Amino acid sequence: MLESLEGKRGVVRAKPPIPAIEGLFGKPTVVNNVLTLATVPVILADGAKAYQELGVERSRGTQVFQLGGNIAHGGIVETAFGVTLRELIEDYGGGTLSGRPVRTVQVGGPLGAYLPTSQFDLPMDYEAFAAAGAMLGHGGVVVFDDTVDMAAQARFAMEFCAAESCGKCTPCRVGSVRGVEVIDRIVAGAPALGATLIRARFARAYVDLNREPWELDPAMFEGDLPEYARGRTARVAAGLGTIPRVAGEGRPIYARKLTFAEAKARVELAHAPYHDALDRQLAAARAAHGIAILIDWHSMPAAAARGQRAKGGGPCDIVLGDRFGAACSPRLTGLVERELEALGYRVTRNAPYAGGYTTEHYGRPARRTHALQIEINRALYMNEATREPTEGLAKLTADAETLTRVLAGLDLAELK
Repeated sequence: MLESLEGKRGVVRAKPPIPAIEGLFGKPTVVNNVLTLATVPVILADGAKAYQELGVERSRGTQVFQLGGNIAHGGIVETAFGVTLRELIEDYGGGTLSGRPVRTVQVGGPLGAYLPTSQFDLPMDYEAFAAAGAMLGHGGVVVFDDTVDMAAQARFAMEFCAAESCGKCTPCRVGSVRGVEVIDRIVAGAPALGATLIRARFARAYVDLNREPWELDPAMFEGDLPEYARGRTARVAAGLGTIPRVAGEGRPIYARKLTFAEAKARVELAHAPYHDALDRQLAAARAAHGIAILIDWHSMPAAAARGQRAKGGGPCDIVLGDRFGAACSPRLTGLVERELEALGYRVTRNAPYAGGYTTEHYGRPARRTHALQIEINRALYMNEATREPTEGLAKLTADAETLTRVLAGLDLAELK
């Protein structure tokens, strides 16, 4: 805004210096939004202490929430921080205008997160939303019922970012465009073939969904962890628990120790809702078809692929993990292996990845649920150094759709 007022290109200013010290035309400048200025008369009339008593934690006072989307009573609601998302939607908003169940709510604008119904008891304050990997922003709340196309919403968010980016920062300028392209390529085919897609909107370094919920490393945390949260697995020892200690090539993620409260918030607000949704989808598939097939897609570093030789020699392109035959029917693993090899990929089984928590937890062939993990060598579709997609992404996306089409046409009686 300050750049535009000075007649320059409207881009973000680097800080420091902050505007209060050096702002418009180099002079000290106070920059506040209308919401902040609107609180001044109330504070002067009732006193700062009365205003501070409203809200929770560090989020004090009131917030103006804007209710929109598929909601019976849209409009503006000003209330103290701490009101829950459910209270805003159901008590103030009256539920959906369509009368159908709510599937998700987007909070914080196109750059905000989509929150499922399992997170509707989240208090509307900055700290709680940050802990959940979301953001409150200026209080925009957009409601969607169970007919929403989430892939289309993901694309819209990326498209909005691409259109509205000021262009100064490379991750926003280039990343938003690449986001639209990648989403279009990867998810285009599967829903049309009847497959259900579930996608996490946070990094695996934040909380790993392919781990048990309380697979925590005691060395990462202040004080003692509860007994149920003291992970003693090989994954924890390697720094790859539910909340990883290290990232690629063993680089440490945190410069400080975390609190158990932080870990608990991540598990309850991210890990648990994801697996609740996955469990419901599998139950729906069993009810509709008598059987459920879960394909858990992952990517692996090229270095890991180089260490595993495929049939005929050479590093593997894809690793199929079925917990050595315990997580799904051998017929399913064999079918996927044959199809991928026919598409030109070098495939191995269960080494170096036999399947993580998702495959082990849900893969119960005797209970009509088959789970297969598919690890893809990142070198097939991206430059690992720059994170830029390569020409191989187009082929991989087309081949993933081909495999999905084969699975969609599978005679399920073969697996029962």
